[in-house]
Amino acid sequence: MTEKITGYLLLTIGLLTICLSAFNIYQVFTKQIEPTKLFSGEGIKVEIPGSTTPSELVSADYLNYTSNLTVHYLLMSFLVSVGFKISSLGVQLLRPIEVKLSTSNSTKSI
Repeated sequence: MTEKITGYLLLTIGLLTICLSAFNIYQVFTKQIEPTKLFSGEGIKVEIPGSTTPSELVSADYLNYTSNLTVHYLLMSFLVSVGFKISSLGVQLLRPIEVKLSTSNSTKSI
């Protein structure tokens, strides 16, 4: 009976992990919350000969936001896969284990 309780507990924890990660990704993509801030670098600038100021190709805000969004998505994808593994372990504990053995009386002729 403890296998059933453990199985249901693992299944619930795994499904909650998957749902919370998916909801977090939804919130980030709809800009309700900010992604995890991991990068804060400078933009990409190119110095053009004959010009006094360098020309900015990609702004720092855009580059940092895209990098942070990618890292946040990969982190949440990892958590979804962890939730899947936990819930599949719970399902395996819930399934009854049935072993069917068949004995065949085949005799070999010499």
